[in-house]
Amino acid sequence: MARYILISDTGETITTPDSAGNSIVGDIDIRTLILWEDYTVGSARFSVNKYVTAGNQRSFRWGIDAGGGVEWRWSVDGIANILEQGTATPYVDGLKLWSRITTDVDDGASNYAVKYYTAPGGIVSPVAADFTQHSVTDTGAAATSIFDGTAEVRLQTGAAGDRIYQMKLYDGIDGTLKNHFNAEDFALSDGDTSTAVAATGETWTLNGSGLTVVDEAGYPHNRVAYIGEELRSG
Repeated sequence: MARYILISDTGETITTPDSAGNSIVGDIDIRTLILWEDYTVGSARFSVNKYVTAGNQRSFRWGIDAGGGVEWRWSVDGIANILEQGTATPYVDGLKLWSRITTDVDDGASNYAVKYYTAPGGIVSPVAADFTQHSVTDTGAAATSIFDGTAEVRLQTGAAGDRIYQMKLYDGIDGTLKNHFNAEDFALSDGDTSTAVAATGETWTLNGSGLTVVDEAGYPHNRVAYIGEELRSG
């Protein structure tokens, strides 16, 4: 049985503060397990971001563009951003899917290289070999880096019905796991302002009165539902 955070509103987020582990400045590898209820809602939605325009704290953000394709932005200096977009639209409405993006900041020939992947959502913890590249590799004619900003890491899908299961942030491509968000770390009674400590040490916070912790079997729980259940069983 898997557990996920059910999104009910556009403004709901799951966040963890800036830290040395979250501040990847070189090669980066991000993996998410998300179910998009409707991946083409006509506006860009960034599922993982460490990116705040106020104070020029742009590091990176990754998600779906307005047309349902993959969009990846990062900044070298916190001010300007570099944009790359996948050539495929790998998502299917209502399908749980692992997505992965990697950026090699210097491929040995003074170029950067961005690759996009997916893996079946039924795999609990996929390894690199489980992922299939779905778009052409995007390259830039110069090496790059990622700004070491102070923004928090934020998970956010921006549409009701979406489900967030996991996020993994690696320092290096298939490198060291620095941050692992897992909805399994939250109790079924958790809701807005609840926190959970990840296996990698980060404290994650649920932000939004409609966020609900749900088991894959389908029975949702938040504080109100949990209290009601206790009253019924007591």
